[in-house]
Amino acid sequence: MVTDWGMDALATLRQDELVNYLHISDTLGPSKRVLTGGITLTLTIIDPTNIDVAASAGFFESGDVGNTLYIDDLGQELKIVAFTDSQHVNCATRPGVWLPGITPSTGPFSSAGVHFTSVNTLANQTQKFNTYDTTSSNYKAELNDSSNSRFIHQRIFLSPAVSGSAWTVKQLGWSNGNGSNNVFGWVNLPVTDTVPVGKKYRVTLQVYSAYTPLDIESHSVDWGETIGSYDLRIKQERLGYDSKGTEFLDSQMQTVNNFLQPLFPGTAFNTGFRVGFLTTAQTEQPLLWAGDAGFTINIHNRSSAGANAAGTVEDSGYTSGTHTKTRTLTWADTMAISAATMLGLGTQSSFGGGGAFYGYALSIFPLSGTITKPAGWSASLAFPIYWTRTLIN
Repeated sequence: MVTDWGMDALATLRQDELVNYLHISDTLGPSKRVLTGGITLTLTIIDPTNIDVAASAGFFESGDVGNTLYIDDLGQELKIVAFTDSQHVNCATRPGVWLPGITPSTGPFSSAGVHFTSVNTLANQTQKFNTYDTTSSNYKAELNDSSNSRFIHQRIFLSPAVSGSAWTVKQLGWSNGNGSNNVFGWVNLPVTDTVPVGKKYRVTLQVYSAYTPLDIESHSVDWGETIGSYDLRIKQERLGYDSKGTEFLDSQMQTVNNFLQPLFPGTAFNTGFRVGFLTTAQTEQPLLWAGDAGFTINIHNRSSAGANAAGTVEDSGYTSGTHTKTRTLTWADTMAISAATMLGLGTQSSFGGGGAFYGYALSIFPLSGTITKPAGWSASLAFPIYWTRTLIN
């Protein structure tokens, strides 16, 4: 289970950083309480931030406040914000809105559970280490699983030899090694592991990082009388790894080219987001994920003639517990755009400046004609970014 601390940490840390340490507890921790005995839940939805939940019999506890209610047939987690009695609580969606694709209903629901996501540390931590089985392949790697629309962060941990007394292992967690021992996620083991003195403990961890790439057939914008109205095709042609480092052949296509990742890479030259445009004829290309065949090959000799990357990207910042940000792309008033065939988000060098052109974090095409914007006027597009976790009742 990914913790509330872990969900907040994604706003400022890469996913691969949050799985580098293994934590061990000799005690089980409370993870969830699910509906039993034919109890059902019914919702009264005032708005996404004010949802009354009624149970057909006693189910809720006062300690549930701050934790997460997940209803299978609703499909979006709710934060429990107030307790009235064992049959009544008040809830809110985390981002304050219904997620795209969610059509809320009121029930009654028979499959649901309270998940103790506010528990950010192990029940009784006894060990913590970041050593690996370096004899195994991919012992510290991000793996491509694009057929399932995700990357896999894999760690193969190997402890030092146990000394003193045997280890009792009932609960595992993983983190970035922070001093407070908050974990990104944790799990209770179904069977206790005992590690004798002199032996080492080996654990393979796989954390899935799934994405729904942007693929919008038509989005209408009205940028005012001077710039005009357009129907835009918005497409991710490339989706980079969550992580970024020298182990990848094309470092610019990693974090900076994963527009959907909660972490904002900044706007620095060659390492952060830049907004720009192209004026030469372009052809839309299919989505490729980092690690797919052809990912690091020049998309189609896309010309950077007439390119300009003077636009800006603003990250809204993050409010704890909301699991959402807004990214605003602005083609600034200092930019004069004449007959652009494509708007885009990428690195500075994506829009010209030498070297091969590999693609964009986001590509935006007018469905007809071209886009023109005189200097002195700006045009913006705002994208809400949401991240969620899988909770199993």
